[in-house]
Amino acid sequence: MKTNAVKESDKRASRPGERDCENCTRVAPAASPFKLEKILVPVDFSDCSRKALLYAVPFARQFKAQMIFLHVVAPPYSAGWGLDVAAYDPAAEGNLRAKTEKRLRALIEETVPARIPTRMEFRQGPPAIEIVDAARELNAGLIIMSTHGHTGRIHAFIGSVAADVTRLAPCPVLVVREHERDFVPSELPPIEAGQRRSQTVDAPSV
Repeated sequence: MKTNAVKESDKRASRPGERDCENCTRVAPAASPFKLEKILVPVDFSDCSRKALLYAVPFARQFKAQMIFLHVVAPPYSAGWGLDVAAYDPAAEGNLRAKTEKRLRALIEETVPARIPTRMEFRQGPPAIEIVDAARELNAGLIIMSTHGHTGRIHAFIGSVAADVTRLAPCPVLVVREHERDFVPSELPPIEAGQRRSQTVDAPSV
């Protein structure tokens, strides 16, 4: 007596578009060729420099990289474009440093999840030179910065900081324009309570 029963294996083999994959080789996904350990992010608290954070935070999260926040104070210049020694006030500089550190800590608390390691750096001098020197000394793998920050006489004197950094930097530079076609959200998502920092950052360098 004939039967119409068909083995399950025969059913699978007879399905159109399928093939036996017993001997198929599984290929593991290739490891990323990029290794990024430190990202230098110059910050002058302008809206444009804050926009650079929209790019820096996802990069740091993706590569598990440390974010180094750098604030540069340009030296005072006299009308003759020379350093005005008489205008130098150590007490005022100390107060400015303390206020800047507090402000930078608050910015990091607000925008950077706890799992991303951070560091603060404070320097004084021509911004482009200080940014390039910091990137070299700290072995940064990437600089993410905005096209401009402060404007006025100092900006006119030093020219385009971003252009100078791009030309002189020892590592790649991602320049974020104030108005451009973004490929990141227009603002960072709020940090949930469990992601906030118990300690803001490591002690800043001297």
